[in-house]
Amino acid sequence: MFFHREYPDVKISGSTLYRLYSKHGIKFKKRQTKAHHTEAKKLSLTEDQINQVTEALRLRDEGKLILYLDETNFMAKKHLPNAYSSKYTSQTHEKEGIRAKTMSAVVVISSEHGLVEHQIEAGAFNADLFLDFLDKLRFRLGNRRDIVIFMDNL
Repeated sequence: MFFHREYPDVKISGSTLYRLYSKHGIKFKKRQTKAHHTEAKKLSLTEDQINQVTEALRLRDEGKLILYLDETNFMAKKHLPNAYSSKYTSQTHEKEGIRAKTMSAVVVISSEHGLVEHQIEAGAFNADLFLDFLDKLRFRLGNRRDIVIFMDNL
């Protein structure tokens, strides 16, 4: 384990840290990039979620078009290309996407049509943008009255 990772709250100068690491064969060098991999998680539903799914299936059986709407914010973070590592080894970090400021995305999907509508904005999604998105969605679907939209609290 490296001293600066084991004791992050301890203040030590960079030159002292460099001498300590050099003495033990630890170099400051390029980090290797590896692809991001996530494990599949077990799905467990609450009683409320089960009731929502049951209601969605009932509405679908009545011939309603069921849409699912969700919004997310994301920001790619910079990474440091160099790090301390032992002799003949390299530090690795997760491969990161584009570097950008905060972005927001709103997506509407359905089980019948897949991706129905989406919109990506630089910055946060506010109420005006959301209402414009709903107008765009209504225009795309032709002012249908048999639509049910499931969404969380935006």
